Amino acid sequence: MVATLPPNRPESGLNATLLPVAAILAGIGVAAGIATAPGDVLNAVVMRSHLPDWVPAAAPPIGVTGRTLLALVAGALVMMAGLGAAGWWRLPRRRRADPLVPAIRRADAHPDAPPRRPIRASEDLGQPLPDLPEPVEVLPVIARGHAVADDADPIAPANETPPAAWLSPPPERPLPRDLNLPMSVFDPGAVPSEPMEAPRPLPPLVMRATPAAPTSAPADVEAAEPVPPPPPPPPPVRIAPGERMESFALPPVPLSTTQLAQESLASLVDRLERGAARRALPLARPAQAAAHLATLDDTLQRLRRLAAG
Repeated sequence: MVATLPPNRPESGLNATLLPVAAILAGIGVAAGIATAPGDVLNAVVMRSHLPDWVPAAAPPIGVTGRTLLALVAGALVMMAGLGAAGWWRLPRRRRADPLVPAIRRADAHPDAPPRRPIRASEDLGQPLPDLPEPVEVLPVIARGHAVADDADPIAPANETPPAAWLSPPPERPLPRDLNLPMSVFDPGAVPSEPMEAPRPLPPLVMRATPAAPTSAPADVEAAEPVPPPPPPPPPVRIAPGERMESFALPPVPLSTTQLAQESLASLVDRLERGAARRALPLARPAQAAAHLATLDDTLQRLRRLAAG
């Protein structure tokens, strides 16, 4: 795991302001050295650096203007390089953390909130348990016709040198002449002398309900007559495409003269006046208003029929 040092604190003990000051002084020293150097030495350095190949104006002999420009450019380059190195030196460093020292997160590296103690199984659960002894391997006893005593310890370790009779295979027997001979002849103890008891049938898990016997109806109860089924609905009338439907007028239903004779003209006029008076009054319910309008229309129709008759 990698631990991070706090920023603005170099790994060495140098002061943070010493490196920028040294970079500035180095730039000033380089500029002063170029400005005070002899002309022959400066011309030789410029020729060996192949500067005239890139800048033809810097070809020797170098005058005062060229010397000043070279001093300023060289000093600025040295100063910028020193300041860049100082800034890089002030950046936080990463170092390999000690595996024995617990790593501290940046959120926990605060003086007012110290990191929590790591969980240790030895402190919470106590000392580790002692190692258990290795289990003793118990070899199974596989032998034909060998009886184990009842008082024998089944967990006792097996003998290192078991008897040869236990591990010896059964003697081989020659094939019989009659191949239809039952296999019980080869192992008489496999077939008991008395047959085994047949397994008892188990009761079913789900009990099925037995249907009750039908009871006969009493003699005094007569069977009801069967209800005939309803007639099927008439088939829908289907109209072929392009077929026309003929319309015809219904014959008028003549009103009987006896009904008109029972109502006189005075009674009809009286009904008309009462309906007009009720219509003039404000009605609370629209249903009552519709009933009064129907009564007035009926009275007017009867008056028209009397006038026409």
